[in-house]
Amino acid sequence: MIMLSGVMYLGFKVNEKHALNAATKANQKKINASNLHDAVSIPEHVLEVLHAQHLVGQLIYKTKILLPDATFQSTAPNRDALWQQGQQQLTFVQATVHVAVDLSELTTQSLSEKKPASILLPPARIAAVQIDSVTSYDIKTGLPSTVQLGLSMTNAQSQDIEAQIEHDVCTTGIFQIATEDSRQRVVAILDSIHVPMIVQVTDPVICRKSTS
Repeated sequence: MIMLSGVMYLGFKVNEKHALNAATKANQKKINASNLHDAVSIPEHVLEVLHAQHLVGQLIYKTKILLPDATFQSTAPNRDALWQQGQQQLTFVQATVHVAVDLSELTTQSLSEKKPASILLPPARIAAVQIDSVTSYDIKTGLPSTVQLGLSMTNAQSQDIEAQIEHDVCTTGIFQIATEDSRQRVVAILDSIHVPMIVQVTDPVICRKSTS
């Protein structure tokens, strides 16, 4: 009877040990699965949160540029406004420029999960340009010309304006200011969702020479 009880006790202990091992393995699988889920979901969650912000570090910059390529080609009644037919008008363009970092450009390649985890922001860009006014001046009198371009410009003139605005924004350091402001904003966003991550920035575009 005593021997039978001993055998039953040993069998109970063996079964208990097997059950404990099985439970431990099951719990470990759950932990591993949970860690794997977190590893996948955290980057996705970060991208989702940042994409929703869209434009960050927005700066509004007022600029005035000279467009000297508007050559006067008009009929005789309008020629008195200029020194002579075919002479260049001095045309000033006033514009409002919006510069920002577009977080919708972020992809999974922007994230690095190597310790310490980091994210690389896109470069600051010109998000929008609003032409406020275009005024042509009479070279002879220095007064506004009787013939104005208005907003009816050629493609070449529009491209010249875009190039000069980009050069002006670049040389004034607006891109650098927007870049740093966006970095600080993203750091604050990540802190608010409790995601420790180093925020890196892409250097602003290299200034191109103005066409003027």
